[in-house]
Amino acid sequence: MALTCPQCGVAGWVNVLRRRWRRPSYWCERCGASTPTVVVVDEPPPGPAPDPTRDLLAIMPASMAEWVVRRHRGAAPARLDRSVVYQLYRAWDGTASELPAFSAVVGALHAAAYDIDAVCPAAASNHAALRERAVHARIWLRRYAPEQCWILGEASDPADPELVRDALAAIRAGAEPAPRAARAARHALFGVDSGPGLRTLRRVFADETIAAALDGYLRHRDRPLRATVLANLGVSQVLR
Repeated sequence: MALTCPQCGVAGWVNVLRRRWRRPSYWCERCGASTPTVVVVDEPPPGPAPDPTRDLLAIMPASMAEWVVRRHRGAAPARLDRSVVYQLYRAWDGTASELPAFSAVVGALHAAAYDIDAVCPAAASNHAALRERAVHARIWLRRYAPEQCWILGEASDPADPELVRDALAAIRAGAEPAPRAARAARHALFGVDSGPGLRTLRRVFADETIAAALDGYLRHRDRPLRATVLANLGVSQVLR
């Protein structure tokens, strides 16, 4: 407990004068203020307890968040890493669910460069529920598992320009680049050595888009598709 003078606003000068048969009084040596103007400053009363489902609602449906809290005796799990969240979703889906496993949706997001629309075709019968799960999975990746996101991976040496040119020529011809050229092209496009192969990425981005991006890399070292993938994931641009 500390004593602060409301008149001069300074602590450390307030004396407590305890008198027999009377309530204690207070006197500030600095400015002369005395009871009842000087007050005791103590810890504020505790506010309402935080909602244990608050953080869970970003990565799972409300009904599942409530179920998780009940399962954990009124509290949210201490960790929300891969092993915990995957296990929770497996248990939840075991009650009643026709959706793909949470882990499968995470894998689909990686392959689709974190584009929700690419993961959730509008024609799917369970489109709304599937989209909700994909949105939750993407938020979980960004908040709790960024080390799993290939676009945030470590980069090595710059891509070999000759191999990038070979890949660009093959793509413009409608062919499949050789493995080394394909890896160099992926590095040129995104600045990382991990992630989906170029063949998968060509199903996500049109060949014309990839060719234009490779040409821009060779001319100016631009990486517009990297910015697109980072925006899909919802993170700021990280310079490479």
